[in-house]
Amino acid sequence: DGFFAYDPYTSFSVSYNPAMWTMSFELAGSFFVFAFLLLFGRMTRRYAVYAALFFIVGRGYYSAFLFGLLIADGNGSLWGERLRSLLERRSVLAWLLLVAGGCLTGYFSDGRNVWSQFLDQAGAGLRYAGFDLWILYHNIVAAMMLIGVMFNPLLRRLLASRPLVFLGRLAYSMYLIHVVLLCSAGCSVFLYLQ
Repeated sequence: DGFFAYDPYTSFSVSYNPAMWTMSFELAGSFFVFAFLLLFGRMTRRYAVYAALFFIVGRGYYSAFLFGLLIADGNGSLWGERLRSLLERRSVLAWLLLVAGGCLTGYFSDGRNVWSQFLDQAGAGLRYAGFDLWILYHNIVAAMMLIGVMFNPLLRRLLASRPLVFLGRLAYSMYLIHVVLLCSAGCSVFLYLQ
């Protein structure tokens, strides 16, 4: 079972394909989304549920699924329409979210620079409550970038173009096999160069 033998918390050396570590989170996160919608889908104001769930599932990778639900909820709500109207009128705000998200993707909790020290101090209470700040910040950044793209008309048109839609259809399957392909090609190149 070399393709699915992975342990994201210790070492990737047990797997032939380390990209597969996300599969268990994606499956459980999908079930989380379905359960959430089954239990709370008909509630009109479920923001208290989001707040409660944040402290239950927000400690790890599942906060990304929670943020996705919140963004999808906001996309069809009154405040979401207000946000869309604001960001589409002033697309610089959507670009700012996207660029800020892109800049923040490099955050590592190493305490070596002023920015990481600031974020570590700002999130001290969350860390005390058991949150993994590295995962939480990256999920927040992903949500910022998603909102930046969703509410930017130019980027929406670009991403809806035929070539990018085609690449989008291939992206997930390529992600799943990219390590195997790279290793296979790398071995061939290595043998050729010897």
